[in-house]
Amino acid sequence: MFNKKLCSLFIGVALLFSASSGTIYSMEEVNKCKNSSDDCKISLTKPVESGGITTVEVYCRDNSCFTVDGYGSTAEIPDATTNSNKTLIVDICNYERVANNRTSDSAYFSHCSPECHADSDCFTNKCLNNKCVENNAISLEKCQEAYHYHILTISHSYDFTCGKPHGYTCKSHSECASGKCTGGECERFNAIIITWMNLLPISSMVL
Repeated sequence: MFNKKLCSLFIGVALLFSASSGTIYSMEEVNKCKNSSDDCKISLTKPVESGGITTVEVYCRDNSCFTVDGYGSTAEIPDATTNSNKTLIVDICNYERVANNRTSDSAYFSHCSPECHADSDCFTNKCLNNKCVENNAISLEKCQEAYHYHILTISHSYDFTCGKPHGYTCKSHSECASGKCTGGECERFNAIIITWMNLLPISSMVL
């Protein structure tokens, strides 16, 4: 049932734009960026009216992807079944922390995700105790920008990195889209990767 609904949700997505979420992309377009192809059409930064730039994140579910600007908590996704936009929560809480519902995690619960009332409210398609949580039963991926600072050449570069979304359980930095796994959980904010001779990472920190 979920797969049928998911297909319907994304039938018209490739041709539509969302005002608050930016552009809808196919998985093929995202894969070009993963491979550092000159054909990559996705920018992970964009100018804002007030000046400066804002970060753009890419969320992928099955074969469809969409962008969210400025670390937003929700995205407006075209829903072909209703011919209107559906608000989807992209913030994700760690499943074990929500399931255990410890009082000591109350501060974490206050900001890890807006309140959900049904699985369909969440990008992960899993709502537990009114929080969107990780869901390993479906294929999800997040892409964002990783900043590299190269000590020897005093230069910097950017990579289009993809991996587990924030809130997902992890064992290593490389599993996470942000490049940062802390306390067994992927962080949202990008890691600054400091390298020697543009090759070997020697440390990282979060922006």
